[in-house]
Amino acid sequence: MCADPAHPLQPHSCSYDSVKLNFSEVGSALSRMWPSYYPAFETILFVIDASNFVNLAGPASELLALFYQLQENHKPTRVIIVLNKMDLSNEVDVKQIEAFLRLQQLCRDYADFFGVENKDDIAKVHKVSAVNGVGVDELLEVLAKPVRDFKLDVLQEK
Repeated sequence: MCADPAHPLQPHSCSYDSVKLNFSEVGSALSRMWPSYYPAFETILFVIDASNFVNLAGPASELLALFYQLQENHKPTRVIIVLNKMDLSNEVDVKQIEAFLRLQQLCRDYADFFGVENKDDIAKVHKVSAVNGVGVDELLEVLAKPVRDFKLDVLQEK
């Protein structure tokens, strides 16, 4: 396994609507290294297993750390929180997950920190099922849209 930030782990790419999307998977086992990857990415997909409410404490603390590190480094990066496994019968109510993780408040606070009026431009939640594809097209559509350069907005305000 490669642990060098200059070489992202498990690179993937796909095309959607004539736009090439490049992905690098950096799992939670390497969460201490995540900040070294942030400068290379326009968007961060933070995937949460929505089928296991009992184990949400781990992703909750990692998500808080992610937002804190991006703010600490003044790196306004689009963050998309993906609630996966929405197809399972033991799926927890999405409203419960959002409330437990304080997702709407986290996204609003993150957008406010960088002075972004519409929080959905910089942080939002998507519900998907990777197995049956529900929500995946909508997610890819969002990813295929150009990312506004929030760094310029923040620099111009100072």
